[in-house]
Amino acid sequence: MDLYNSTPQLSTVLPPMDSSGDIVFAVCLGLLSIFGAVGNCLTILAVIIDRKLRSHTANYFIVNLAVADLMVFTAIEPFLSFSTAMSRWPFSDTLCVTLAALVIKHLVVSDFIMASIAINRYVSIVRHRIYHKLFTPGRTLLVCLACWIPGIITIIVQVVPPYYAQFIPYYGTCVIVSLHSPVTTRAVSILSGIVILFSILLSSLCYALIYWTIRQSKRRVRSNGPTGSGSANTPTDPTSDSAGSAATTQPVVNRNNCASKADVALSLNLFIVFAVFCICWTPLAVVIILENAIVGGITLQSERPLPYWVWPAAYRLVLFNSTFNIFIYAWKNRNFRSAYFRILRCRKC
Repeated sequence: MDLYNSTPQLSTVLPPMDSSGDIVFAVCLGLLSIFGAVGNCLTILAVIIDRKLRSHTANYFIVNLAVADLMVFTAIEPFLSFSTAMSRWPFSDTLCVTLAALVIKHLVVSDFIMASIAINRYVSIVRHRIYHKLFTPGRTLLVCLACWIPGIITIIVQVVPPYYAQFIPYYGTCVIVSLHSPVTTRAVSILSGIVILFSILLSSLCYALIYWTIRQSKRRVRSNGPTGSGSANTPTDPTSDSAGSAATTQPVVNRNNCASKADVALSLNLFIVFAVFCICWTPLAVVIILENAIVGGITLQSERPLPYWVWPAAYRLVLFNSTFNIFIYAWKNRNFRSAYFRILRCRKC
């Protein structure tokens, strides 16, 4: 039996979005999918072929995030761009199910990757003594792979028969609805929103502790005086930009084997990535929880707690998020920037 055709169509409950700006958005989405695919491929290649980038296990998480974003640009956004322009789904039902599953996967996996990056940076700065023992190349790869497991489990829960998927112009994507237990669909949606918020809170805590540790180190630097006038264990300022000074190579506190300036700089770069992630993802998490916890998900317009423009705006913000990372890497990381230039100029790293 064709579940897709034998089930009630959600478009009878949800009116389509205002199509006045759909064409413009579809064109922008198509261009961003091309640029994002190229940008994330550059990031992955940069870590693979550049020895400096490859030697730092924290960059494994950057590659993991780039792979997750690459799936958005190659397997999600091109189809969304075309269907948004047409305000309908012109492809097969199987492809609609696949797209809906990939969207769910991306929501969950990206959150776990961002949380794992924050934990990695926390250990690197605050618990530096155990960092190289805990985050060996092999263990780091296992952590990266483990980030994908929750996304796979979420998809499996969603596609337990009977179910169907349909493209909803209002949501701007295909959605999976379980016919066996509608509560399952609602619970998974609420859980997805909670996972997003939890990953943001956990990451915020990690970066707050990193900031506190660096600030305490800078206070000790000021209290102990300039480097070189004290003992061999005098800490150096991890944020100093003096070229050729000891601060560019010395640890923050030699005696305690704390993080180097390179670790601090990388943590700052990844914090910017996280801050952009928070700006783009928090509205969607709040909307998901409100629409499913208060009114039970898809329902009539008169019963909806939020205006109709809220969800499309929040979801589109998430789609644009994946294009920002390459700019951040190129802007704040000299090694990534030089690796990008060498790849574009076809020079050996």
